[in-house]
Amino acid sequence: ENFTPDVAKAASGASAGLCKWVKAMRMYCQAAKIVKPKLDYLKVQEAKLEKAMSELAAAEAELAKVMAAKKELEDQLAKVMSDKQELQDKADATKAKMDQANRLINGLA
Repeated sequence: ENFTPDVAKAASGASAGLCKWVKAMRMYCQAAKIVKPKLDYLKVQEAKLEKAMSELAAAEAELAKVMAAKKELEDQLAKVMSDKQELQDKADATKAKMDQANRLINGLA
């Protein structure tokens, strides 16, 4: 309480500056006691975040591979379905010709 720059200035001009410095160091020490645990916690959380981001990147890379494989399979399915439809159309046309030929044969008989 008596350790103020005004009281110290009465004794000496230099002691007033020293008094201000000591008060500032005391405030810094008190602030550091509050901030240091928070900075330590921040470092731990940043490390966890970095690990999680790394895992996310790996998972996204795996997902991209799976999605590429899925697209390839879907493309194959589309081609197979197209081929199937083409074969079905040919089978229907052949059946129609066969029915027409049978009618013609039956008509001649």
